[in-house]
Amino acid sequence: MNFQLQSLMQQISINDKTCSEENEGESQHSSYFSSPLPTWSSTPLHNQQKAEQVSSDSPNSSMEKEQFTPKKRILTQFKLAPEEFSLEDVQHMQKLIKELHAENVQKTMSCIKLEQTCHSLKDEIAYLKQKDHKQNLEDSEIYRMEISKSPATVSKEEKLVMELNDCKLRCDAIQREEFRLRELVAVYEERFEYFLKIVTNTTTIFAENKRILDATMMKIQVLESEIATWKERENNESEKKKMLHSLVEEMFCASSPNSLR
Repeated sequence: MNFQLQSLMQQISINDKTCSEENEGESQHSSYFSSPLPTWSSTPLHNQQKAEQVSSDSPNSSMEKEQFTPKKRILTQFKLAPEEFSLEDVQHMQKLIKELHAENVQKTMSCIKLEQTCHSLKDEIAYLKQKDHKQNLEDSEIYRMEISKSPATVSKEEKLVMELNDCKLRCDAIQREEFRLRELVAVYEERFEYFLKIVTNTTTIFAENKRILDATMMKIQVLESEIATWKERENNESEKKKMLHSLVEEMFCASSPNSLR
């Protein structure tokens, strides 16, 4: 699978290089300069004679002659007036234009085909990568199933790896349970503090009420003792009144016979 991916990548790089070289070759096509020049290109014209005479007088005429490429020569001759071109020249230029246009179309089509091939290869690479990833997942799943089916064939390192994974899973579960329990403990602590605050306030109120009740009971006891004292005094006074009344009656009874006599 990896060898196929490498070969496809090499093919894509080769196609990209070929396409870039062909695009560069379009600007300087060899057939344009390899084609035979028309008759007017070898015929010395009046403007060419003037240009050659001026260039021969300059000191760098030899260097300019060496650097005078066919491309510059054709560009110079394109500056001629329209009436100076013959029918043969026009036909030759039309032929060159048709050839260049045909080659340009051919190269464009080849470039489009290469681009399509490149895109298809990239899609194939993506598909192969996805397939490779899926195959790796399936292989790992099959490997785990085989290990679960035949534990006797598992090596010591694989057993340790499996135990380590199980320990990690258990540790994660314990950590989640610990986090949940810590949240519950925090809620219960908050509720307990609220309840303790209420109990403290209730105890304070109860102590204050007990103090008031004790003071009231003491006042009641004092009042009861005073009532008992006043009752005793009232009884003594009533007895005294009875004794006084009896004495008065005795005195009245004793004085009444003497008055009758």
